[in-house]
Amino acid sequence: MRVQTKVEPEFVGVCPLTAHLSSIRLKQCAFCYRGDQPPLGQGRLVVFGPTPGYIPLHILNRRTSSDCDDDCHDHCYRSDLALPMCSSPAECEDKSSSEFIKQLGPIGLPHEINVQSLFDPTGQCCAHMQCAAWSEGVQQGDGQSLLYVDKAIDLGSTQVCSFCRRLGASLRCQETGCGRSYHFPCAAAAGVHQEWSQRRTLCSRHGRAGSLQCVLCSDSADPDGLLMCCCCGNCYHGSCLDPALTPSPLCRAGWQCPECRVCHICR
Repeated sequence: MRVQTKVEPEFVGVCPLTAHLSSIRLKQCAFCYRGDQPPLGQGRLVVFGPTPGYIPLHILNRRTSSDCDDDCHDHCYRSDLALPMCSSPAECEDKSSSEFIKQLGPIGLPHEINVQSLFDPTGQCCAHMQCAAWSEGVQQGDGQSLLYVDKAIDLGSTQVCSFCRRLGASLRCQETGCGRSYHFPCAAAAGVHQEWSQRRTLCSRHGRAGSLQCVLCSDSADPDGLLMCCCCGNCYHGSCLDPALTPSPLCRAGWQCPECRVCHICR
């Protein structure tokens, strides 16, 4: 049996030379800033093309204001999208994050990141499929394609995760007036409410109590009391599984249900 030891980014609709150059440059997700190991439920790395008519911020910042009249930032980056971040450690979900980061390493963009490094010279960007699909502003295109990923990267590059406190947090709580944002793995680790069918995120303060049900016993529970499969979105009580599991940040991030579980080596 052939053993797959490394998964390269997937390039869709790009020429071989461009794919080769991008494969050298783009090795990390522009949201969680991780590659493929260890897997935390983010899915495969995919290279996304630039959005037509959109000028990434690192390029826009080098242009004069008169050159920017025709780009789409004015209606894509309204003030209500840049909601305030948590202003003190007491407001952050950091009681469990330190052990989570200690075990798995840092997640997210470092604060000294050069946003330009997240794009190749052609405007392509690299992200995990789930990190991109759950990001605010990203839309479904034809088939399984995703649109406006580069816009989400620009927005996420200024947002601090409420769990790990690093940049790249593109999953924003959809409650009006809430400024909490997360990386995809951090949202699972923090036990926030994730509505799988709508790719909708609600933080632990605004998730509806008892709104999720265990698929095995049909009883409801708060999001932090359940394990959500990172592949299908089904939820389970840890006590209903065999063997039983205790929901925790390390257990929730990248957890796969019995129906979806695959070997991380051979897939």
